[in-house]
Amino acid sequence: MKFFLQTTMGLCLLLSACSLAEEASRIQTPDWDPVFALPLVETQIRLQDIISQVDTAGLLTTDSRGALMLAYETDLGYLSAGNLVVIPALSIPMPDVSFSIPFPVTGLQQMRLSSGTLGYRFSHTGTEPIQVVMGFDNAVLGQKPLVQVIDIPGRGTYTGELDLQGYAIYLTDGTLDLRYNAHLMDGSVVQVEDFQYSLQDWTVQYAEGYLGQQVLDLTSGDVQLDIPTLPEGAFIGLLAPTFSFRVRNSLGLPCMLQAVQFDAVDAQGVSTSLLSPELQAGIPLAYPDLQASGTYALTTLTLDTSNTRLGDVISAMPRRLIWNFDALTHPDGDETHTGFVLDTSRIGITLRAELPLYGKAGQIPFQQSFDMDLSELETGPLETADLKLWIDNGFPLESAVQAYFLDETGQVLDSLFEDGATWIGGAAVDVSGRAVAPTQTDLHIRLNAQRVAVLRGARQIAVRCLFATSEGGTIPVAMYADYQIGIRLGVLAGL
Repeated sequence: MKFFLQTTMGLCLLLSACSLAEEASRIQTPDWDPVFALPLVETQIRLQDIISQVDTAGLLTTDSRGALMLAYETDLGYLSAGNLVVIPALSIPMPDVSFSIPFPVTGLQQMRLSSGTLGYRFSHTGTEPIQVVMGFDNAVLGQKPLVQVIDIPGRGTYTGELDLQGYAIYLTDGTLDLRYNAHLMDGSVVQVEDFQYSLQDWTVQYAEGYLGQQVLDLTSGDVQLDIPTLPEGAFIGLLAPTFSFRVRNSLGLPCMLQAVQFDAVDAQGVSTSLLSPELQAGIPLAYPDLQASGTYALTTLTLDTSNTRLGDVISAMPRRLIWNFDALTHPDGDETHTGFVLDTSRIGITLRAELPLYGKAGQIPFQQSFDMDLSELETGPLETADLKLWIDNGFPLESAVQAYFLDETGQVLDSLFEDGATWIGGAAVDVSGRAVAPTQTDLHIRLNAQRVAVLRGARQIAVRCLFATSEGGTIPVAMYADYQIGIRLGVLAGL
């Protein structure tokens, strides 16, 4: 998320600022108008070239119209629901040879154990060998209820455990039905003392029934966003951002997603809630039925400018995102709405952010320097020289442009335009914000002999721009990869 928003800011600035430096190094010998004595620059800058330099993480893609957008997806977290059903340890004294006791977890109809034991303890006070038969009618394996026979050689206290791994436990009436009996080897019934069963370390592989209302801590966290601050007066507004939550639920029971917090924090520490009315009310989650156990059902919720202040938040360049989500099982409290859970069941939540490069921008400053060499001008005195600048702007961005000639130490020798920055118009756009016709600008700058003498020492040209979308940033525009701008600069000396 951090790199995504940094890339967003970088693209917004660079798409508004057509850098000449990288292109200047790739200039081929141009086919010049013969009136130019010394060509300085002839190049075409494509938006795709700028993208390849900025989008190192491959975040840029296109929407259904082919317009560019930034897309980022990350898992916010997940909850493993394997411990949703917790069976407490339980001691069961047997007041008689058969006994039924309510199961300690209400609402369950059946389950299958991945581990656990049925412990027993009793005392035999006689000296004769006996057999003890223990029965646990709820526990079934291979369609056979659990029955265990043990031989007791004589007087003593005996303990042990019966392994219940893989057993299905049926709780049709919500009770555990346990029994035992003891007899001599000739079949005569005898009594044993202090018989007691115990449930130990039961873990559930599968459970079915009404699992009750439980609040599950789904995911919480925050992320710092190192985004540069815009200069005073500058603004960038993306008009169609979306945050989509995709919740994958493999719990086979009714659940509701509840958003405790989803905030963006700006540079001044002011928090803005991004909770939509739907998130505030809670989102019922789709869930698989019994026939689809082991799979997940998908629920999607989209936040945009119609249901949150997402547009304002993105424009303010947030510094931090904070989230806290939980899930409520059986939100309606209806005990007839039963379901199931596996030890592999989980709820996961993914955030997908899509920021179409469609919007408004204004007062965006940009400066870039690139090498040049005017030493080829005649060394003798010249009365005048002309600089000719031709721009074919296919970007839907207009700009106030000024350029400065620098010597080898970076000191300013002269400016390109004596009367201040010159306005360069942006391409015309249609109703969707797509550029449809480039704007051509053809400028002649007359240099007198004094300025020519000064410029002979220029080794760099620094271009300073103040960019905006159409009509001072009031018209929204969309960015497409096929946008390009053509630039030619040359000097005619000796006139």
